[in-house]
Amino acid sequence: MAQVVRFLDDFISLKNGIVNVNRNGANIGDLTKVVYDNASADGIDRRYQALVFQSTYRLRSKVRLNGDYTLQIENNGNSTAKRPTSRAFRRAFGDYPEILDPAMARYVPEGRLADYQRHKVRRVYGTYTFGGDGPLGALDISPIWRVNSGQVFNYSADSVR
Repeated sequence: MAQVVRFLDDFISLKNGIVNVNRNGANIGDLTKVVYDNASADGIDRRYQALVFQSTYRLRSKVRLNGDYTLQIENNGNSTAKRPTSRAFRRAFGDYPEILDPAMARYVPEGRLADYQRHKVRRVYGTYTFGGDGPLGALDISPIWRVNSGQVFNYSADSVR
């Protein structure tokens, strides 16, 4: 089970202070300072559990067929970030908590993430071996067919005529 904590995020808050910004002699104005820090463990989370199955079948002495299959058990949280150093949110988390904290459950909902796929065939590939008896060893060539299983989608219309 993978559980990632300590995501890097930007925190924009009035308590960080205000700074007057001048660029090339032009006064941009007073802006809120942005602080980059690790997010709290209870703020951003992602939980992932899966079983990965790999198989090889020898068709002939020099020909093999291989495949990978993933069964996702859990892919929940409120962030699709995969590494602690990646930006977890490019929106509301950590920004103006004095204003947005009461509504954070609506902006950053907890639940199944968009990249959840219960069953996923990842790759199907064959391997053919050339040589193997000489002093140079063997050469394997392998075409790979990457399979993307169906994902959840919806149809929407911006306007109806």
